Amino acid sequence: MIKSLRIFLQMAMLVCAGSVTLAQSGPIIDDFHVSKSGQEVLISWRMLAGNTCNGIKIYRATDTMLFNQIGLIPGICGSTTESLRYNHVDMSPVINSTNFYRIEFGGVGISEILSIDIINLGTEGTQVWPNPVKDEAKIFFENDEGFEYEMKMYSMNGIEVYQDKTDQDFFVFNSSTLSGGVYTYTISVPGKTPSITGKLVVQP
Repeated sequence: MIKSLRIFLQMAMLVCAGSVTLAQSGPIIDDFHVSKSGQEVLISWRMLAGNTCNGIKIYRATDTMLFNQIGLIPGICGSTTESLRYNHVDMSPVINSTNFYRIEFGGVGISEILSIDIINLGTEGTQVWPNPVKDEAKIFFENDEGFEYEMKMYSMNGIEVYQDKTDQDFFVFNSSTLSGGVYTYTISVPGKTPSITGKLVVQP
């Protein structure tokens, strides 16, 4: 049984498995995770059999302190006899930011906090965040299939200065070995013609 709720607002990976222990309670949910589809975020969890609560509230923040309610599943939730799965779709997460989510189960407690980066890739299909890069940045691109991608970075005179691989949808780039300046990068499946190109600035 799946219950879902969509909240429409005005503005247009941390994945956790296993059980979640709530305040003042033993584990009542498991398979609690967040994932993204385009510019939306799916929050999903399963209430274990034998647990109920008085309403479920879904919260979002762009830090770990100031949470705002973005959804509500009213009434008695859960079941004394079976596990039930719940989904909530956040249709308007904060773009180009880390979005933090937690769930409050009425009369039971509050879940742990999960986070996910929501980045607008724009027409180039990639974005560096933050850019300019002081010490470390993430280079985002689209990789919904989970393929292994390779990134190569070049100085302005065409010399390769950095290389990395990932099966995620971002590279973690550490600029400590590079001098300040403008660099170009390519992202592709290893052995194939680069499909994505971009630029970034390293601060001295």
